Amino acid sequence: MKKYALGVVSALVSALVVLMPGQTAHAADDPYQDAICSVTLSAARVVSGESFTVTVTADRPVDLSVTFEGETQSRANAQELVATFRAPNVDRPRTVQVTASCDGNVRNADLEILPIGLTGNGDGPGQGDSALGGLLPNTGGASLWLLLLGLALAVVGGAVAVRRRRA
Repeated sequence: MKKYALGVVSALVSALVVLMPGQTAHAADDPYQDAICSVTLSAARVVSGESFTVTVTADRPVDLSVTFEGETQSRANAQELVATFRAPNVDRPRTVQVTASCDGNVRNADLEILPIGLTGNGDGPGQGDSALGGLLPNTGGASLWLLLLGLALAVVGGAVAVRRRRA
């Protein structure tokens, strides 16, 4: 009978230990869990010399830093870092990375830098327009000059073909 009572008591104690909420480590309470970070750019496309803002946020206070073109801004024991940078001068479109560090975790964001005078890719109204009628997609050239050059080549080619037949 003693063995039976001891078995029942041990089963009850085991059930209470399993069912009772205790001091278990939850993900939010774990001090060694990696911080959750995000990086946001004020614009994904900027023109040479234009300023832009990078915002790094974390789910808890940690050491934050952001680096762009060798310049680093940082903030210790914070949940948010807002850094402003100026895009370098470029002569052709260039994509660079903005690197953010959140308590050792590295996140990257791509930033496209356009040369002065080139403000878009011509997809929307007012974007990529020059005084000569805009840009041809994926060429970077003024559409009027390229159109005239193509027309002239077609006329010359036609004249050569007609002359060749007559000869």
